[in-house]
Amino acid sequence: MPVDFSYYDILGVERSATSDEIKAAYHAAVLKYHPDVNTAPNAQRLTAMLNDAYEILSDPERRRAYDRDLTTGTHATEPGESPDEVWDLFTCDRCGKVDPHLRFAMFFRVWSLILFTRMNGAGGVLCPSCRSWFASMTALFSAFLGPWGFPWGLIYTGRALIAAARGGELKRLENAQLLRHLGLAFVQRGYWDESRTAFNDSLRFERNPAVISMLQEPAYANASLLPQPGWLRGQTVGVLSFAIPIVLLVVIFNVIGASDQSTAPNSSTGLTTTASDAGGATTTEATPAPEQTRSPCLDRSIRLKGIGLYNECKKARSGYASRLAAAQTQADKDDYRVLGAMAEINEAIGAADANRDDAKSLAREAIATFTAMKEKAQEPKARRMAQRYYDCYVLDRCSK
Repeated sequence: MPVDFSYYDILGVERSATSDEIKAAYHAAVLKYHPDVNTAPNAQRLTAMLNDAYEILSDPERRRAYDRDLTTGTHATEPGESPDEVWDLFTCDRCGKVDPHLRFAMFFRVWSLILFTRMNGAGGVLCPSCRSWFASMTALFSAFLGPWGFPWGLIYTGRALIAAARGGELKRLENAQLLRHLGLAFVQRGYWDESRTAFNDSLRFERNPAVISMLQEPAYANASLLPQPGWLRGQTVGVLSFAIPIVLLVVIFNVIGASDQSTAPNSSTGLTTTASDAGGATTTEATPAPEQTRSPCLDRSIRLKGIGLYNECKKARSGYASRLAAAQTQADKDDYRVLGAMAEINEAIGAADANRDDAKSLAREAIATFTAMKEKAQEPKARRMAQRYYDCYVLDRCSK
């Protein structure tokens, strides 16, 4: 059963359209369907049909003759086609399946780094299961590798994830033509349910009068619509993938913040290297943060040794003792006890370098504080810092 598509249907204009309207519709359609810009598998054939339609309708004499044929019903079934021609069935580009639910769907892979961003298209004519696969793969790829470029990384990644969440970008005109073609190919083979399903789906993209008329034929009275594919698993992956860049950014910022705030002792430099900075302290408005003073004793970027390290750390430990006495909260007290012990262990290192007799006693006092605070400190940061120093100077497991 042929479908009565006319040249006017191909160009998407009314039979009363003016020459200028026909010309504008032709140029607009060629820009969409030409194989140089359109990856649809039938783009070349559609362009040839557009050329045939415009060649007839742009010539006043030939158009009048064609209109007479339309009125008498003597024109060809579809421009450039004979009524007896059997149309090919499109298949899924990925798995080769014949399916009335095929769609021309586009997905995107995005990767970027700093000022470099690239987005590549992926997809084609796909069945629902292959659309789900493309949605999952492109969503995960883009979510992990896409958002790291500025400014287009985030923008392109957003487009890729939205396309995955929607089951692909479904272009209206391409899918309408694809499904009309499938509907005719199915009915020529006697698959009425599949034909009705394809024609009905085509109307969701474009309300074509020829298709509407076709579905009103008595032959479709007993044809059933096949079940529509539901929400694809790949679409769920696409939705959930929006959280991946956010989680990664939060983790990165937390790691950077933690590295700025606290460091562990470094055994590779022996006793001649200072052990940590004072960024681990929790502060309140009433008690200023120790890092505001940036004591060289606890600043790993300043290399002090011997008596210089000893004197600086002795002064720092005295300052932390004063802060401890003035602290109002238990959290502040925990912080200043641990900071004082950190200064004291570095003071012991300086004393050992200078061959002072009090090196061992200073080290014992500092280790005793770390031993107690790793269990008893209420402030988590103080507890973790005490545990690091205990591991290093008692268990000899210093962080690298």
